[in-house]
Amino acid sequence: MIPDPSMMLYLGIGGLVGLVSGMFGVGGGFLLVPLLNSTGMPMHLALGTTLLAISLGGFTGAYRHLQEGNVHVDAAPIFGLSAIVGAQVGSYLACLTPEHVLKVALGVACSAMALRMAFDGETEEGNEIRDNIAVASLTGFGVGAFSGFTGSGGGVLFVPVMASVLNFPTMLAIGTSSVIVPVSALAGAAQYWMEGYVNFWAALAVVTGMLISSYVGAELSNKIGGERVKRAFSVVLALVGAKMVLSGLRLV
Repeated sequence: MIPDPSMMLYLGIGGLVGLVSGMFGVGGGFLLVPLLNSTGMPMHLALGTTLLAISLGGFTGAYRHLQEGNVHVDAAPIFGLSAIVGAQVGSYLACLTPEHVLKVALGVACSAMALRMAFDGETEEGNEIRDNIAVASLTGFGVGAFSGFTGSGGGVLFVPVMASVLNFPTMLAIGTSSVIVPVSALAGAAQYWMEGYVNFWAALAVVTGMLISSYVGAELSNKIGGERVKRAFSVVLALVGAKMVLSGLRLV
């Protein structure tokens, strides 16, 4: 039997995103949406498919962090529930938004993320963790809404916000985020699914590719060095963001 060419393409895209995710320690949503869109997949469908892929691929990492004790078990439900609501709101608004506006929004988000990665310093740790339910709820809702609207997953925002606003140690922020992101992404994907904007088989192929290559990416990152890798990714992300903005403005 000859493999479906489109499924092989999605598997390859997943492999590339998994490699990048493993190297740069990010979820890959910012890169996956533009790549899927570049294959001819409509923007709304790319967003919904990406969120489903992020959700399916994220539960194994969440389980690992739970086993290692890197999850704030009291804060995670608060972040998670508010993120679920936010993701559904963001996804609903995205479904009503024209495709070219979504491209510009995602492009701006990519560019902002690139700047943060390029100039972000080391997070200071050792301060007492702030247990603030109101802040956690608002943060969860805001990041969830951003995730649903841009298909990014939200981990790129959850981790720095938890570290800077609530004084979470880096590993605790990463672990807690790893539990919230798959659930939040699944809630956003469900909203897109109801609107007919999810390609399940494409998401499954992408996840398979990501799982195969992410370990290789992590190994490459260790050999190259974290800071150089982070700077390189910020350049790639800035270029992707610029292309999305220009495409949304219909200049390319």
